[in-house]
Amino acid sequence: MRGFNADDARSLAGPAQRHLAEFVVADILRQAEAAARESRHCLESDIDAAQLSEEECVRIARSIEARGFDVALAREGDRAVFALRW
Repeated sequence: MRGFNADDARSLAGPAQRHLAEFVVADILRQAEAAARESRHCLESDIDAAQLSEEECVRIARSIEARGFDVALAREGDRAVFALRW
């Protein structure tokens, strides 16, 4: 698992959403790290994605995949679920 940095954030979304996308990726990676410490091999993170487009959610998922995770994204209304396996 590779960490998240500012260059990764710049590649995620346009300037208006960059801070939000950065927070989402960092938070999901933090949750995954905590789950791994508990010897878990999967994580489901359900977020309020009302301010993120479908395309931005896909870019977030791809960014997390680039760190060695298998990621499934499900979007329903204003919610997005990122399911990670490692």
